Amino acid sequence: MGSLISLLTAVLFYFGWASTDAETQALGLRDTVFHFSTSDYLLRSVDALYIPAWIAATAALAAMGLHHLVERDPPMHSGCGDHSALPGCPCSH
Repeated sequence: MGSLISLLTAVLFYFGWASTDAETQALGLRDTVFHFSTSDYLLRSVDALYIPAWIAATAALAAMGLHHLVERDPPMHSGCGDHSALPGCPCSH
């Protein structure tokens, strides 16, 4: 569990640092000028990961919905009709 928390913290720190570095370079500055702490970088990572997190959550929900549609039980057989001669029909003898 500790290694998972360390990995998540490292990823959040990296995205916070990369976002801050890109913003400060666009202004012609270095991020070291602001003396950000580790918690500052972790908090700034939220802005960098907001849209990718929404995209990932939407894709996961869409995949779950598609899986539910594909894996759903077939409809119950309602009786014999013209299809009873087809293989796999419970009415075929």
